[in-house]
Amino acid sequence: MRGSSSHARCHPALLPLVAALLAGSPWGTEGEPSRLARYKAVFIYNFIEFVEWPEGRDTGPVRIGVVGESDALPSLRAIAGSRKAGTRDIVVEQMLWPAAGETPDCHILFVAASQADSVRQSLGRPRWGGVLTVGEADGLAEEGVIINFVPVQGKLRFQINPASAQDAGLRLSSHLLKLAILVGK
Repeated sequence: MRGSSSHARCHPALLPLVAALLAGSPWGTEGEPSRLARYKAVFIYNFIEFVEWPEGRDTGPVRIGVVGESDALPSLRAIAGSRKAGTRDIVVEQMLWPAAGETPDCHILFVAASQADSVRQSLGRPRWGGVLTVGEADGLAEEGVIINFVPVQGKLRFQINPASAQDAGLRLSSHLLKLAILVGK
């Protein structure tokens, strides 16, 4: 039959994510923390394409807030300076963990491992409308962060908590969900 194939096809926009997933081990290699940081930054940049933002959050620059010290920050800034998200500019800035009742002024809130306790000390999981939370510490997806980077067999992978995405009013592409380790209900 024309156009059919027994081989699984990859959405073309997923190719950078798949390439990063299949790349060599970024974990545990001496002198390579910047390599791991670049992988995280590329993943975060690519996540933008696979999120459907609520009305009112789907225009203007894509704002990425980084809470805490992460070696991914320089790579994120480099991407923001040289790329766009479709037609939208990308802005990266360091932020403080939002005070109780505040919603962070960003589309993506990247929580550095050094700030994992801020998530754990929050009452309930973070539920900010229109904010994609991304973490890099063990157990954060179970704590309610939407996407969390984890090492699996020496490679960088990510977990997704679909219930947290739904709570935030975000729709994640099925293509992205297929690449993730799903956690939560």
